[in-house]
Amino acid sequence: MTKKIKLLLADHHIMFREGLRCLLGNDDRFTVTGEADNQEEALKAVKKTKPDLVLLDSAFLGYANYDGIGKIRDTDPRPQVVILLKHEAQADQIRAAMQAGALGCISKSAAFWELAEAIETVHNGESYISRGLKDVIIKNIASGEATPRSKYESLNKREKAVFQMLASGSDVHAVVDELNIRSQSFYKYRTSIMEKLDIKSMAELARFACEIGVVESRRD
Repeated sequence: MTKKIKLLLADHHIMFREGLRCLLGNDDRFTVTGEADNQEEALKAVKKTKPDLVLLDSAFLGYANYDGIGKIRDTDPRPQVVILLKHEAQADQIRAAMQAGALGCISKSAAFWELAEAIETVHNGESYISRGLKDVIIKNIASGEATPRSKYESLNKREKAVFQMLASGSDVHAVVDELNIRSQSFYKYRTSIMEKLDIKSMAELARFACEIGVVESRRD
């Protein structure tokens, strides 16, 4: 009998996890050894259950750095990681996830047969990107348009620091004190940030920050 692939489900949507657990539990190829509601629980579960593969919700990570993947690999280098992305995922998210160490990316809107295919492919040490996400990458390449991630990367180090503080709700005084800059410099950085990101207000800046994962958005 073929050994079942041990899986850890890490997603903060309980109903989504329950649905996955049911589908995977009815497939003789897989066994769910653990679940996690957040990144901290995921790291503990990796250490405790020693899965072969982690199905990881991208919402745990934010694609500004995807350091959560590295934390999993630091906890246990053996399990591979497949990132679960929303159907409106962008090309930068896929690229950032793979660069951070994920071996697979699959849309949450994909059919179960494709998820099963992804799990087996990644478990065998090969990379996998679901068909819908491949279309996203192809369209991005064809259009040549700047993506949110590429816009963010156009900021210099100081602008990123100011951006992150503004996105977290800090006011001008807090930014000036924390970064040890003059107020005139702050306004100069803020203007430059908005021009480079093509945003017109702080509300747009906050939405942009959530979109690229610099700050955590509210749970659905």
